[in-house]
Amino acid sequence: MKKTNFFNHHLIETGENYFEHLLFAFIVSMWLFLTSIALLCHAILPFIFTVTTSGNIRKINEVMQKRAQKLINKINSKQEE
Repeated sequence: MKKTNFFNHHLIETGENYFEHLLFAFIVSMWLFLTSIALLCHAILPFIFTVTTSGNIRKINEVMQKRAQKLINKINSKQEE
């Protein structure tokens, strides 16, 4: 069992190393950033990006839900050992 501290607690919880977590968080943050740009454009010109934001939010939610379920499964399997 790894020793946890302030800096690695979350990484141990998720079962990722620093770079795996960095990559995932970066990709999601860029996805959210681009989605927010599309939403801002839609606010100014309502006829563009009419389904982009809602579709991206739905997709991001699916990714996050699958990730959360994977973590829950990993925790449950460790508890069963």
